[in-house]
Formats: sequence, C-alpha cells, structure tokens
Amino acid sequence: MSWNSKCTQCLAGRYGHLGYSKASQAHCHDCASGKAQLVPGQTSCTACSSCPAGKVRTGCGLAGTGSCESCAQGSHKDGPHQWNTGCKLCGTGKYGSAVHSRTGEHHCRNCPAGQFRDASGFTDCVTCAVGQYQSETGEIGCMKCIAGQFTPSRGQKTCEKCAIGHHQSTEGKASCTTCTAGRFADEMGLQECKRCQEGRYNTGTTNTNCKGCAVGRFQGSKGKTGCEPCAKGYVQPDGAKASCAKCPAATYAPTTGLTTCESCEVGKFQAQQGQASCTACLVGQFNADKKQTACTKCAEGRYQNARQATSCTQCATGYFGAAGALGSSDPSYCERCTHGTYNPTKGSTSCTKCLKGKAGQYGGHAATDENHCTTCAAGRFMHMDGGTHEHRAHSCDASKGECNRGAGGAFAECLACPRIDDRRYQTSVAGSTTCASVSLDCKPASWSNWGTCTKSCTPMTGALMNVKGESGTHYRTRSPEQLLPCALGNAATVAAWTAATGLAVDMTRCDMAWGGGKECSAFPLWVGDTNVQGGQYYKQQQQCNQHECPVDCVPRNWGAWGACTATCGSGSTTRTRAIKIPEDFGGKACANGAFPQLHAQTETCNADVSCDKNALPVCQSNHVHCEIKTHMLNQARSWMSSIDTKGVRYYHNSVTGVSTYTKPADYVECADPLPQIGRASCRERV
Repeated sequence: MSWNSKCTQCLAGRYGHLGYSKASQAHCHDCASGKAQLVPGQTSCTACSSCPAGKVRTGCGLAGTGSCESCAQGSHKDGPHQWNTGCKLCGTGKYGSAVHSRTGEHHCRNCPAGQFRDASGFTDCVTCAVGQYQSETGEIGCMKCIAGQFTPSRGQKTCEKCAIGHHQSTEGKASCTTCTAGRFADEMGLQECKRCQEGRYNTGTTNTNCKGCAVGRFQGSKGKTGCEPCAKGYVQPDGAKASCAKCPAATYAPTTGLTTCESCEVGKFQAQQGQASCTACLVGQFNADKKQTACTKCAEGRYQNARQATSCTQCATGYFGAAGALGSSDPSYCERCTHGTYNPTKGSTSCTKCLKGKAGQYGGHAATDENHCTTCAAGRFMHMDGGTHEHRAHSCDASKGECNRGAGGAFAECLACPRIDDRRYQTSVAGSTTCASVSLDCKPASWSNWGTCTKSCTPMTGALMNVKGESGTHYRTRSPEQLLPCALGNAATVAAWTAATGLAVDMTRCDMAWGGGKECSAFPLWVGDTNVQGGQYYKQQQQCNQHECPVDCVPRNWGAWGACTATCGSGSTTRTRAIKIPEDFGGKACANGAFPQLHAQTETCNADVSCDKNALPVCQSNHVHCEIKTHMLNQARSWMSSIDTKGVRYYHNSVTGVSTYTKPADYVECADPLPQIGRASCRERV
C-alpha cells in the first residue's frame, strides 16, 4: 500500500467500532437491529424512529431507515411504540372495519349475530351454515339447532321450532320431518312425533292428533294406524279403549266387535269369563233361570236324564230317592218303597215307616198311603218303625202270643212277646210297640215253730236291783216258696229272652219276684240275702220269760265300832249295818254268822288295859280306845313309822304315799311294850 493511500470509509449501513482496529475491514460493523446509517464512514448508527398510530415502519436497518406504512385492514395500532412495533390483528370473533380507522381497537368490530370468525386479522365474518345459528355477536363459531328445531337458510340468529305435525330428531338440520301414520305432533318443536295412545289411532302424515277407537273395537298398543274388533267373548261399550272387557261368567259374546254380552239361556251355564258361548247343563243338572255360572244338581228325590234341562223330575209317590244323592241322572235312582214303608209325596228322599205298634203287609211294594200298615195284635208287638209281617191274624192270645190267622183278620201278626215260662213272660195290648213283663210276686211260705228263749227270767237291774231289765227273746223263720214252673236254669231259653228283650237275666232263682212283682224283701220281717242260695228267709222275734228273776239280800258295809264301855279293865264295843237291797222274788235273805242279831256285832274291848294310872297303855291288836293327848287311838291313822334297812327311822303316809325321815308334827307314838307277833306295832298303826 502506498504512502498516500487513503482510509476506506465504512459503508452505509455500517459504522466504525471504536473497539476494533482501523487497520482492516473488521473495524466496520453492521448497524444493530433497529438502527441504520445512510452515510458512509460513520462511527455510529441512527436509531430507527417509530411511526404514528395506524402505521408501522418497514425497511429500517443497515443503510435504510425504511418508511411508515398503514396497518393492513384487519389490524390496528393505537399510538407511538417502538420503531418495530407492528400492527395488532383483530382477534377471533371480530373483523377489521373498512370504515373505522386503524389507529385503535375500534377498528375491530364484533361479528354480527348469524356470523362468526374463528381466526385473527380478517376483514369479514363467516355466515352460519343452514341448520346452525348464532344469536350472539363476536363469536368464533355457530351452534347447531337442537333436535326439534331447524334453520332453513344461512346466517340465522335463531332456530325455528318444528311446526305441529312435524318433528326433527337430529340436531343441525335445515328442515323438519312430517309425522308418519300412527303418530302425531300437537305442539311445535318436538324431537319425536308422539305415538297414538292405546285406544287411539290415525292415518296419513302430518297429523296433529289421533282418533278414538269406535265402540266394539280396541287398540292395545301405541302408535297404531287402526283399531281391531273385540274378540269373541269380549265386548267394549265405550270408545277410545285400549282393551275389550271379558264377558262375565254367566254371559257370552258369540261374535267379534260386540258392545254388550248376552246372558246364558235357561238350561245353560258359563263358569268362565270371556267366553263365546254357554254350555248346556249335563244330565243330572238343570238351570231354571238365565245368566247362571253353574247348573244346579238335581236335589234329593229328583233326577234328570237329558242335557240342557230347566228342571228335574220328581220321584213318584210310592218311590223315593236316596238322601244325600245329588245330581242323579238315571230314573232307576228312584226306588220302590219296601214293605213296611209307604210314601204319599212326590220327590221324597225316604219312605214313611209304619209306626211302632204297626207292620206293613209282607211283600207289598211302592205303597202310597198308610193303609199299607196294620196294627199289631194283642200279645204281639213291633218295637221299631217300618216293621213288616208275613200274616194277618183275626185274634191272638195275649198271654201266649198265639194267633188265629183268619183270612178276614184285622191285625198284623207282629213279633210274639218273649217268654221264659208260663209264669215269667211278657205280653201286650193291640198296637203295642213293646211288650211288658207280667209281674210275678214273691210268695212267703208258712212260719216255723218258735225257738228257745234266750233268758229263763227277766233280770232286775239298778243300784238297788229294783229296775226290771230286758226280757229274753225267741224267734221263728220262713222262706219264699218256689214259683213253678221255672225255666230260669235253661240257658237257651234265657239267651233267647235276652236277645228278644235286651234284658239280662242275672238270677237262676225260682223263688224270687219277677217282672216288677212284689219283691221278697218287700214283705215284713225279711232278713235274707238274695245273693246266698238258701239264705233267704223271714225272721219273726218276740220277748219271752218276762217274769222277774229272784233278788238276793245285799247288806251295806259295817259301820265303825262304837266307843268301848270301859277305858281300862274290860268293856264292850258294838258296830251295826243296814240293808242295801232287800231280798225279793224269792231271793236269799241276809245272814250274820253266829251273831244273835242280824245287823249288829258286839265284842270285848280294853280287857288287857290296866286301870293303874301309872301304867302306860299297851298297844292292842284292835279296838284300842286309850287317849294320848287329844288323839283317840281308835281314830284312823295316816302316818306310820318304821326302820329302814340301814337302821334309820322313817315315816310313811298311807293316804298320800309320801315317805320322810323328818317326824311329822301330828305324829303320835304309843307307849312300849310293843305288841306280840300277830299284832301290828303301835308305830305302824298310829
């Protein structure tokens, strides 16, 4: 390079960077973004300037500053910004208006109703397609019309409801569909046409209602184009019904499409509902009235052998139908009244039996009146109703039951009254229902001789033997006589009696009463036992030997000895007695041994008592009359004294039985000497 070489200027759009050497091109750097340099050889770049509202700078940088261009329609800028701030696009749902400046948001206008914009920066909006709508402004899309509505053209703000007679089941549709036959739309905006209800229908299309089925017809389903006639056995008297009614039991409907049921005719019945006919009554049954659910069985005493009968045939007089037999269908059900019965009435279930005491003519059948029955003869009986007899009798022996079978007889020869023998039998009067036993009284035999008397005389009683006692007795007896003839011992005869009468024979005795006769025990003086053979008898008893038995003399006890006539030396003492019971009726008299007097005894006393006053009294064997202190020695003593086995004296009271070793206060002792053997000691007698 020469010395005069010049520096090369940095080109426009570049600048010389102070931080780099100027020795090379590296000294020059491009202007940074947002800056430009129109003049070469500059050391800096000039910042790009911003554009006014509604404009945007383009082409600024390096060697050019660019220019401000108007914002495109559909975008806007509201004021000074950075040099490179661009225009803002109108958002979705909006468009750039050609009549509004682009200096602000007002340039962007909402899409009107019926239109939309789903992208930014557009100058117009898209209209809603058919079947869609948009009722709001500034929206980004359109909505489909709901089912039951539609839009016939583009750009609609709202959807229209389907007209009556129409429907639309799909959303977003441009039109509605007409209702088909069997359906209707009676209001706008239906998604589906309504089905005609049960009992209703329609035809054609675009229907707004349905018609009711006519009477006699029905429709059980929805959405139908017609009605059907009621089937046989069913009727419908009202219109617009979903079903037909079953004919009640006892009625029927013979054809289709009827409005009323017919009643079953007489002789027929119908037990079920909904039937097309009635059934004829079977044999053995009938119906006298219309409208019956069942036939009535022929009652007792009636029959019916044909079907569809309105009544039953009664059994004739002289015949009867078995009781309890209902619904008889064979004439043989009516049977003849047997002999012993008759029937004057038709339709009876039984024949009248000849009353007890009468019998029907043997072999007579189908009798219609009471003349069939005749009265039992005397000596005969009929114990039940409906008895029969083989023969007639003019008269009968009541006692034997034997009859005279005369042809002109007026009585029935009924059952013979039972009998055991000629004394034990039953009989009856004419017309009897039972036989009664003929009473047989017991018959006592003659008395035997009197027996021995139980006493030889009548004893005297009482304390003084002056009351006459019971006399003796003796008795005599007799037994019942045998009542002959007697067949009670014949087992076959007795069995036949029991079978005929029902009465058991519980004895074989021939001497007892029979058939309610006077019993043996009913006679006076019966003492027998009917259960003991030979023990039946009568006993008559009376007193005998009624004279008094002898009474011996009975004296009273001797009285006490009297006082001795002398207290010492020798004296006498006397005792006496009285008669308690004198002898009588030849009894024994009283006696007094060797004493001269009958009722007095005298003895010597105090013969061994000294009259010396200094001598103590000696105990006497009896009748002692010495007096010590104030006690009389002949007075009865209660206290006695003795020596026990240990040599100790004790005292014993013979009255009370008390013994004591303490000397009683009222005890008095006699003086010694003690008496000899054979005499009690004074100590013992005091």
